[in-house]
Amino acid sequence: MGAEFSKKLVLERFLNRMQAYAYYHYLDANGIAVSIGDRPLTAAMGEIPFLEITTPLYLEDPAQLDEARSLIQHYRSGLPGVRGAAWVCPDCGEAHEPMFGACWNCGAIRP
Repeated sequence: MGAEFSKKLVLERFLNRMQAYAYYHYLDANGIAVSIGDRPLTAAMGEIPFLEITTPLYLEDPAQLDEARSLIQHYRSGLPGVRGAAWVCPDCGEAHEPMFGACWNCGAIRP
């Protein structure tokens, strides 16, 4: 699996795999093609180099780098659409907790 990711641009690295998936889903819901590398080595922390234990998030299209970085900054800032009040998806009516920026059911972006 590692060879297929070697030519892709590393957008971010995460110690927490769940955090990597949160960013993956947020970027994907906003039209940014990303993929997650496989690094299940966190148990070896301290025994191997730091970059070997992180979970990389790869950007599929380098032309989207600026847009991806802008979305990551938006996600981290807590601007409206990322955190706040509970919300209901305008497309399918599914209720969501405040931390979700896209509908888990249909993929629609949070209004």
